[in-house]
Amino acid sequence: MINKKAQMKIQQMAFVLLALVILFALVFLIYMRIRISGLEQNAKLLGDQETREILGKMSQSPELSWPDDSCVDCIDLEKAWALKSSPGIETFWNLDFLQITLLYPNKTGECNSANFPECRTITFSNKTKDIGAAYEAYVSLCRAVGEVSSGYVKCELGKIYASGKNIGVKK
Repeated sequence: MINKKAQMKIQQMAFVLLALVILFALVFLIYMRIRISGLEQNAKLLGDQETREILGKMSQSPELSWPDDSCVDCIDLEKAWALKSSPGIETFWNLDFLQITLLYPNKTGECNSANFPECRTITFSNKTKDIGAAYEAYVSLCRAVGEVSSGYVKCELGKIYASGKNIGVKK
């Protein structure tokens, strides 16, 4: 009879230990899930920040930058227009969507040879249908107006939009 009571106490102790192990395992899993979700949010924020920096630096690339030092972060609208008609431009930056849009003054339409510079958008690449997932950054769009000796530089407010598999961490 004493032997059976001892066995019963051992079984009770085993069940209590098993319950504690399961409890600690559940607490650990909940903690790890919270921690991982925080890391995913941080990764997304860092990806968004990196993407905005890439878009900001795009205006300083030799293909789009203003030719002299009078405006460091300005995009040369005439260079952008010439670059759009270049062969292979869709694969140059390896982006699914790349577009420059003039915000002010308000103009309409996609740029073509008939309406340039009185147009609103220059689309370099449009391989995606989800334009809402594109990142954006404000830029200055400048162009020379008039003759070289008597002309002036006209700058307008614009945005550059980009989206692609190699940009940011959007999923």
